[in-house]
Order: sequence, then C-alpha cells, then structure tokens
Amino acid sequence: MKLLNDGLSIDSFWGRLASSGNRILMLDYDGTLAPFRLERDKAMPYSGVKDALTRIMDIPRCRVVLVTGRTVSDIASLIDIHPLPEIWGAHAMERLDKDGIYERNPVPPQTEQLVTDLYNWLFLKGYKSQTELKPGCLAFHTRGMEEDDAKRLILEIKDKYLELIKNNKREDDLETHLFDGGIEFRTRGADKGRAVNAVLREGGMDAAVAYLGDDFTDEDAFKAIKEKGLGVLVRRKYRETAADLWISPPDELIDFLSYWEEMCRR
Repeated sequence: MKLLNDGLSIDSFWGRLASSGNRILMLDYDGTLAPFRLERDKAMPYSGVKDALTRIMDIPRCRVVLVTGRTVSDIASLIDIHPLPEIWGAHAMERLDKDGIYERNPVPPQTEQLVTDLYNWLFLKGYKSQTELKPGCLAFHTRGMEEDDAKRLILEIKDKYLELIKNNKREDDLETHLFDGGIEFRTRGADKGRAVNAVLREGGMDAAVAYLGDDFTDEDAFKAIKEKGLGVLVRRKYRETAADLWISPPDELIDFLSYWEEMCRR
C-alpha cells in the first residue's frame, strides 16, 4: 500500500469512515475485483471478495456500488451476490439500483446504428469473440494478441469507423478511448466519472466515500472523487494516476475491504 497524495491523511480518512453514518464504497470490476481473463465470461472475483462485499453490504448505512464498463447483466452473473449490490454498467449508460430497478439512458438512433454497423463489420471479419456490444458503446479486446497485431487491428477499426461516418454522412458522435487491452467507442459523455458524480450527489456532502479501480477508464472516476473521498488504484504494477492510494491485488485489496468493514462496524 502506498499513499500517492501528500495532502491526504489516510488515518484521517479511516477515522471519518468510522464516525460517519453515511458510507459509500464504489468499485470497478475487471482488474479490480477480478483478474483479467481472455474468456471474459469466466472472470470471477478474487477469492474472498464476494464474502467481504456481502459482509459490508450487511452493515447499516453502507452502500456498495459497482461501476463498470461491462453491462449490468454481465456483472450480475459474475459477481453472484444475493441480493445484488447497486450496479452502474456500460460506463454509466445503465443502472440497476439497490431495489432491483433497472434504468437505461437513451441513445440517439443514429448513434445506436453507428455502433451496430461497426459491430456487424467486426462480426463479418471474424472478431465476434473479441467484440463487446453494449448500450451506446462498443469495445474491441486485444488482450492475448501479439502487440503488433493489436496495434494493426486498432488502426484498421479506427479507419473503418471513419469510413462509416463519411459514407453515411454521419456526425462523429462517438468518443474513442484506449483501455488496458483494447479500444472502445462510446456515446459522448459516457464514462465512470458520470456515475461517481451521480452517486456523490445522492450521497450528500457528509458521506465517507471511496472509489477503487485499475484501468485508464477509471481515471474519470478518480478525478470526480478528488478531494471528496478516496481514490484507490488497484493494480500490481504502478502507473501514473489521479488516485490517492495504490494497493496491489489480491492481498492488499482483501486487506482494504476488511479494514473498511472493521471501520464501519465501529
């Protein structure tokens, strides 16, 4: 565990968590709660994670929120916690609240069609298993590929995207984002920071909050929580980040969750 923000006292944060009657723990999934897997449907949480989250959810006034680039349905099947925690999926394009009510942000028809056209092209190219279609988003995964092949494919996909825009006289209404192991095309404004800001507004100024994430896509969340709570980079190898604290999974992750539970029970 390494403190990255000299202006933050981790002891003061734990003290605030222990004394607060309003705690919110927000967590990414892939790379944070679960190791990356080539077979994405088999990316199960690290040993001990489900039990730790279940215990935290059982504590009064402790809100657990999963914020992920995956779809809500994907995460619900993988996390396998009953009842489910709150889940914000597809970079805040969809939400399953703590009462099981599902909401999905509307996507303009032309944007949805653009995402679908790009997906169909990748499907015909034989890349169905590497392609993830989500509400207003499309992700292409290069994990497991040779580096040169991955770079070539990413450039080819970008070129095809620009071709689709030009041929159909469409606006460039998607944002392109590289992530650890691929490229993603998203509806403008869809990012994890959007989910964090919404949760912070709902939680109120007195909430003791933290966000745990690993990827470049989590940087929007770290920036959103800055000076309002604790941003935690969960990653075995350090990288530049806006997070306040760096921990290495799985051992330090389990330690963090256990200490969160202990402080909340006080």
